[in-house]
Amino acid sequence: KERAERAEGEAATWKEKAGQAEASKTALEVEVQKQKADIESQTSKLLDLQRTLQEKDAQILSQTSNDSESQAALTSLQKELEAERNLRASASSDFEKERISLQSKIESLTAELSSAKDAVPPPPPESA
Repeated sequence: KERAERAEGEAATWKEKAGQAEASKTALEVEVQKQKADIESQTSKLLDLQRTLQEKDAQILSQTSNDSESQAALTSLQKELEAERNLRASASSDFEKERISLQSKIESLTAELSSAKDAVPPPPPESA
């Protein structure tokens, strides 16, 4: 009888321990599921972030390319402007030289005309 009571006590203890172990197992399974869900959520966030970063990289590369093209166009326009300025300066210089030459010719022709007028005798007086 004593052995039976002891066996029943041990069985109850084992049953209690088995229940505790089952509860612990269930709690661990729930925790594992929560951790898996957290990992999936974090993975999703990281993938979204990676996608966003790739889009930003593409935008930066595109902008850099556009900036390079704009800079090349600006440099070209600056060269054209400089060439135009040089051409105008040259034309202005040529114009000034031509003006001085023509002014000199005008003065020379004016002097010749004046000399020619002085050399021409006055017309004879008309007889009445």
